[in-house]
Amino acid sequence: MNVPNAPGIAMSDADRAVADASDGVFGKRDAMRSGRDAETLRRGVSRPDAYFADMGLAFEYGASADGRDMEQLNKLFSSVGFTRRPEEKLRKAIEHSHVCVWVTAQRDSRFAKTGEPVAFARATSDGVFTATVWDVAVAPQWQRHGIGVGIMERIVDRLLDEGITNLNLYAEKKVVPLYQQKLGFKENPDGTRAMTFRFDSRPYAS
Repeated sequence: MNVPNAPGIAMSDADRAVADASDGVFGKRDAMRSGRDAETLRRGVSRPDAYFADMGLAFEYGASADGRDMEQLNKLFSSVGFTRRPEEKLRKAIEHSHVCVWVTAQRDSRFAKTGEPVAFARATSDGVFTATVWDVAVAPQWQRHGIGVGIMERIVDRLLDEGITNLNLYAEKKVVPLYQQKLGFKENPDGTRAMTFRFDSRPYAS
């Protein structure tokens, strides 16, 4: 058995079954989600790369910060209301991510210079069971063109390619309907709640 009885406390058979089934993930349901066949979950992409190429954009993949301008990424984050991060820490976060997807301009325009990121997302993962998507950002002048859905579809496909099937994300309330209606995510499944350590404490010193 994975879970022994604590001194003086006997677990019920039902509770023990749930604890054993969790296998060190979040719980029984999450363990089951982690064991699904990735191909049964795949939705594909709603718009091909060529659609975005016509807009002068390209998807680029990888978790390397080499050759990436952290100031440009911080500029993108600021444009959507995200906090700017110290460049050294931001570079390290990217290097420690499992996969990153960049959407970059392929030609100069009044909205972006060649090579500038206009959208970004990254995922962290244990590489087997679970992944969490972070920092999904699309520059305001590029919104309402399907880029947000496109970048999420592609990062999900990359994770499914590796057989990672328990996918999670953090999202602002205003974009929750997008993830639920167009991307197959569900808010608070089975009563699951996200928890943040010392959420209401004063900001940490810089």
